[in-house]
Amino acid sequence: MLWLLPLLAAAPLGPPPPSLVELHRTTAPQETLAAAERFAAEAPDVAQRLGASYLRGHALADLGRHRLAAQAFSRAMTEIPELAAHSRLRLAREQRALGHPEVAAGLAAALLDGRHAALMQEAATVLARAIEEGGDCRLLRGVAWQAIAPRERRVLQVARAACASRRGHDAQARGLLLALLQEGVDDEPARQAAERLLGLHPASLGPDLALVLGRAFLQQGRPDLARDYLAPATAAAAAGSRELHEATALLAQAQAGIGDHRAAAATWGVAADSAPAPADRARVGYHQGRSLELAGRRRAALGAYSRAANLRPESRWTGASLLAALRLQRLEGDADEAARLLELLRSRRTWDVYAARGALFLAASDLVHNRADEAGGWLQSAAVTQGAQDREVGYWLGRWEETRGRPVAALGHYLRVLRQGPYHPLAATARERLLARPMRRAVEQRLTAAGESQRLDEQLAAWLLLSPDDPRRLAVERRLYQGLARDPDLGPLLRLAPLEVASWPLWRSPLTVAEDRLLALGLWREVGLHTVLQHFPTRDPRLAYTASRELARGGATARSLLLATTLERRAGGRLPGSLMPRPLRQLLYPLGHGPLVTSAAERHGVDPHLLLALLRVASGFDPAAVAAGGTRGITGLGLADAARAAAAVRSPGLEPADLERPETAIPLAAAHLAGLVGRFGDPPAVVAAYFAGEDEALLWVSWCQGREAAEVLTKLGAREVRQLVAATLESAAAYRELYPQLTAAPQAAGGAAGDRDGR
Repeated sequence: MLWLLPLLAAAPLGPPPPSLVELHRTTAPQETLAAAERFAAEAPDVAQRLGASYLRGHALADLGRHRLAAQAFSRAMTEIPELAAHSRLRLAREQRALGHPEVAAGLAAALLDGRHAALMQEAATVLARAIEEGGDCRLLRGVAWQAIAPRERRVLQVARAACASRRGHDAQARGLLLALLQEGVDDEPARQAAERLLGLHPASLGPDLALVLGRAFLQQGRPDLARDYLAPATAAAAAGSRELHEATALLAQAQAGIGDHRAAAATWGVAADSAPAPADRARVGYHQGRSLELAGRRRAALGAYSRAANLRPESRWTGASLLAALRLQRLEGDADEAARLLELLRSRRTWDVYAARGALFLAASDLVHNRADEAGGWLQSAAVTQGAQDREVGYWLGRWEETRGRPVAALGHYLRVLRQGPYHPLAATARERLLARPMRRAVEQRLTAAGESQRLDEQLAAWLLLSPDDPRRLAVERRLYQGLARDPDLGPLLRLAPLEVASWPLWRSPLTVAEDRLLALGLWREVGLHTVLQHFPTRDPRLAYTASRELARGGATARSLLLATTLERRAGGRLPGSLMPRPLRQLLYPLGHGPLVTSAAERHGVDPHLLLALLRVASGFDPAAVAAGGTRGITGLGLADAARAAAAVRSPGLEPADLERPETAIPLAAAHLAGLVGRFGDPPAVVAAYFAGEDEALLWVSWCQGREAAEVLTKLGAREVRQLVAATLESAAAYRELYPQLTAAPQAAGGAAGDRDGR
């Protein structure tokens, strides 16, 4: 580093030396601090111009040395004009950590003047939290409200309500919070608003406001609280009104959410009486049937589905009701009626998706018992809607051909499934069948033909058909790589290598923009993805790969994964994941919070690969992720599931914000997963229960003739859940292949701090 000092001293500013970027490549802040201080001592003028004081404050904050960090950021505010606003925001965070909310509030409020769009969201959050902790409410008067985006305005609306309560103006606070909920109920400010209203004597609310509050709690994953407000709302609403129908339907959802399916079915029946239109009655009838089915009352459920199907032929709820009735008729042993319902579903194009699911349900039910009589026709019907190349259809067509004693035709279908992704659970099941005795001769014949062919697709087929421990596979893999490397699209992916720091396009920038300067300091996790893409565009695979690596090394796992996924998509499905370069695969399947995951997995006796896969699919390793239904954080857990897991491990006092803290949420996810494994056993059902709830998973499993993974996956009753389950099991298989020796390990010092997306 010292040889660069004369050059830098002579330059007016120039780009920082690449070696400075490398100071922060480690996730150990103590090393970063030592390097930054050494650089400042060797060349104080250069270090001051480049921003070493900001880098030093960053490292001190990571070490929990907040007083010294505050001093460093205070110094950076005056030394580095380009980073003055960022330094102010970091100083505000440190002042909160030091117990000075009044100082933090003043610092954050100064950033809400409309000139710092990139910092607005975090500044609003810091200001709101500092006011909650005792900051001066008068600061809200200076906010440039016309320049505040709706998201930040909602955050500050909660702070305004807190200030009103502090002055004893509870009615004003209620008005502010209820107005916020009437705008929307599915974000973090809405959750805070609903929680705050609990302490503002909401018992006096009228039916319309109770309805708003009940809807909010239901959306936030608190069906118990939603029920408490929706029940009186239904009692107070005017007979025959739209409000009565909506409140009753929401109450039924809340009852179902707490597992009281009998009560939910009865409430859906009441909702039917107040439904204003046939389409509404069809929707309510379907949900009543669903609640009856979840309550174990199949015959009553069948009656509800049948009534709903007759209400509004053009409604999507009619198609859903016919599909539900088809399933129940098949489960009750009336195959002829099930087949008739399938033909009815096929009679309207608007019901095609339901007809395809019904056809797959019937085909899978027969094929798991090796009955092939009608399965072929059903599968051809499903192929018309889902596509001839659909993986699910292809797998069951393979089973159909195998059952008919046609192994060569079966192999063709199974191979198509393998080509679409060898990690997919249906591909894993197809491979198991290919390795079994009935298929071995057909497989060997195909391997012989592939060995005599120069075609690349035949080499890929041979590689897919050979098991990993087959000694022939390595030679086939070499030939395959040689062919793929000549492909103009796939070759660059196979030859990916990171760009040297000195060659980054970043250094051609004047570095007068704050986020450019942060990139130059190596602080990738503090920079928005849009800034990264300006200097490392995805159109250049090598630049995108370099950025993904740097984001991963800087602890921005979620954003690194996003970039790596864009590289994976460039292959267009032509390059199986297990053939991609190992460094790229490690970015696609990162060990986010690895020590924390492995220690939690060991403590609760669950597979760490599966736990990592759940984090990858549920949130993309983003601790701030929020999804519908109240699930949040890196684990995608809802508050109710997290609370039950906390009670099981004797960790009381769970707060919603805890789900955004990986050190709390990941052990809870491991405990919850352990309970599901104990109850369900089989991975598809376990993962379905994780994402959809135990009652739903139990119902779907009850539709299966056995516990065969392919049948369970096909019969999961929600498309979104099927996708989540398949993606999770696919990810778990990739993790096992990449990290076969992954074992539990104690939390390393500073290790968890390496993953800070969403901080």
